[in-house]
Amino acid sequence: MGFSIRRGVANLVRRGQRLAGKARCSVCLTYFKGALVKTIPTCSHSYCKTCLQKTYTRAMNDPEGILPPRCCGQELTMAFAGDFLAGYIPKELEMPDSVGHTDFRRRYLEILAERTSDPIYCAHCRSLGRQVFIPPEEINEEADSAVCSTCFQGTCTLCKRSNPHTFGNPCPIDSDESRQEIRYQRLSGRAGWKCCDGCGMMVSRDVGCAHVVCRCGQNVWLAF
Repeated sequence: MGFSIRRGVANLVRRGQRLAGKARCSVCLTYFKGALVKTIPTCSHSYCKTCLQKTYTRAMNDPEGILPPRCCGQELTMAFAGDFLAGYIPKELEMPDSVGHTDFRRRYLEILAERTSDPIYCAHCRSLGRQVFIPPEEINEEADSAVCSTCFQGTCTLCKRSNPHTFGNPCPIDSDESRQEIRYQRLSGRAGWKCCDGCGMMVSRDVGCAHVVCRCGQNVWLAF
């Protein structure tokens, strides 16, 4: 009995030594070196490179999917994914109009722009004949401003002109009601809320499947 216990303890010690400095992917349950997984601070779930790529691919392939993908309600932003997605683009995401695109981030932003209600494009780049989409995660909601990662110039998220506004050229969206409505619509789109066809109220889902029944009795289907 004593020998069996010692052997069991020795096995546990060896296992602990092998796993030292490693983290387990919450999806495939495989252990990797710490630098080879991304861990979400809010829920402590971890993703290896392959599983994170598949998570993004599924969300991008699903026309009704929410981007960026989420884990426990937390957005898995491109800033979080970082180098795990650099240069990656699976064949199932290649489109006839994007032949030659080899950068995953570029294709992701194309799809995200298509699915974003009231998307924000850089005003400065637009004045130069370029169309540069600014993803919602890079918008400063408190300042109603978004900074372009290409030219580093600001765009007002209310009127979509260059920001800060120059003297004598203030934002034309000057009523609090109009400002709040624009902010609300942008927030609802990012959160995946949907307007009920029956009563017009916004419907959201905390947990469970995509089928939600509004208080008025109308059936609503929400994206994951």
